[in-house]
Amino acid sequence: MPNGQDKISNDQFARGKERSYPAFLESKLAKLQKKLYDSQLQPRRARDGSLTAENVDPALSRKSSQSRRDASPQLSPSARKQEANDIDDLVSNFGVLSVNATARDFEGFTSLMSLVRLLLAAATKEQPPGVPSQTLPSRSEATRFGEHYLSYVHPFSPVIAESSFWTSLEAVYHPNGYLAGPMDHWTLRMVFAISAISQSTHWNDEWCNCAIQYVLTALTVAEHVLRPDSVENLQAMLLLIEYAKYDPRWFDQWTLVGAVSRTMVDLGLHQDPAKTSSLSKSRLEKRRKTYLCVYLADRSTSMALERGLSFNDVSTNVALPQPDPHPSWSPSNQTFIKSHDFAYALYQLRQIQSMAYQDMHQTSRVPFEDPYAYVWARWSELQDWYSTLPPSFSTSIMHFAELELLYSCVFLLAPSPAVPHASELAQSLIFEYGLDYLHKLRSAMSTPSERVWLTSVDARRALGIGHIFITNLTTYKERLLAGTPPSLDTSTATKVPSFPHEIMNDNAQRCLAFVQQMADVLKTLGTRFGVTEWHDAFREESSCVVETIL
Repeated sequence: MPNGQDKISNDQFARGKERSYPAFLESKLAKLQKKLYDSQLQPRRARDGSLTAENVDPALSRKSSQSRRDASPQLSPSARKQEANDIDDLVSNFGVLSVNATARDFEGFTSLMSLVRLLLAAATKEQPPGVPSQTLPSRSEATRFGEHYLSYVHPFSPVIAESSFWTSLEAVYHPNGYLAGPMDHWTLRMVFAISAISQSTHWNDEWCNCAIQYVLTALTVAEHVLRPDSVENLQAMLLLIEYAKYDPRWFDQWTLVGAVSRTMVDLGLHQDPAKTSSLSKSRLEKRRKTYLCVYLADRSTSMALERGLSFNDVSTNVALPQPDPHPSWSPSNQTFIKSHDFAYALYQLRQIQSMAYQDMHQTSRVPFEDPYAYVWARWSELQDWYSTLPPSFSTSIMHFAELELLYSCVFLLAPSPAVPHASELAQSLIFEYGLDYLHKLRSAMSTPSERVWLTSVDARRALGIGHIFITNLTTYKERLLAGTPPSLDTSTATKVPSFPHEIMNDNAQRCLAFVQQMADVLKTLGTRFGVTEWHDAFREESSCVVETIL
């Protein structure tokens, strides 16, 4: 904040002064905008005055000029720039405005400003092209969109209840359209958009343009559904995050994840209510599933972008939702109600990843005394997680789980502040797991039923794996290219992994193949998501390795 008067502590919010804070900020913003507007008009007024001075009585002209000077003092360019910066600082403080389920600060706004608009302004990189259209697809096409979403996206993050989607569809397509509320329209359009964009193979193809149209239409009711005051509105925000993962050109996923994480904490979803609470079982399960989805979004995004987590694991205390029954038939819409078991399994994996990420990258400033005792313990947990997945999961789900396991292992073994130097076994495992990861990723990209769950987060992960692989190869090039067997780590009693493959003698060719194939993968994913920086960054980083090998 530029001035001391603008600093209002969070303690004041707790004493019942929530509504005064946004009102104060809005009033201050209006005053600063007016001062800036007047200062910008000053040069124009001066020019207008000089042009008409010869036609105006000198006494009146002097009086008018003096009045203007008194009303709007002259500002230097640096002063005007400072005022503009003050306004920017003021607006940025809305991003940390404390909102909870009882305060509802946003209702105090009386102008065109609102927290929803501020959130969308901060999270929108560019305005998507096109205009909203209230035209709905045919009922059969809407059903296909819903079935695609529930089959290929929903299992990884059950943001909304399957029954809620079909209820919204019935309400929107009912002859009496007034039965549908803003949340029904938002849910339906966002599901249509996510279903369409997940089938896109090029950032400007028919599926992509169709998805943008649905998003623009959904945003017309954003003011009603993105208010951070309920679990249902939190789910609406999560749907926008799901879309942003598939279309990173228009929306900043990191900003949205931060906003939804903050809202989740303010609503208290990071803590289960007391056992004496009168909350119904269905409401409790809804809270837990929503928390689970926020956790999945925050952990996957934070690690892929290598940024700080929005909240720590130690601050949370939420039990897993009750296991779903086997898929059941719903007579009302003639569809199967699907299980969320893999989302729960994925949550358990994210907890292991989160613990390692916080311990090794976030909180550690000095190396661990016995680093590989910690590393192999987490590695063992990852292997146990994968080995205990139920055989009922589909082949596609298992391929996704294997890709997650390989990514987690490479990320765990990479040097960090806690483990600054990789052991010989870790070097070799990074090399082999990196090659396996790329092989599995290319296989998923060539399989339509698996390509649909690849998002821009997976592209950033691939870029991260490429960086770790190249750094590992550059640092330990002679040993890795020579195929020297690693010396096993026997300094700890923790279970140590065995080397997964026989030593290859053509590691140089395997490295060259990795560089070319990873570049192709990043180019293909960049074409799909409209981002060319990933391919360019990897090409630049790997060029020196290619030159030394050749």
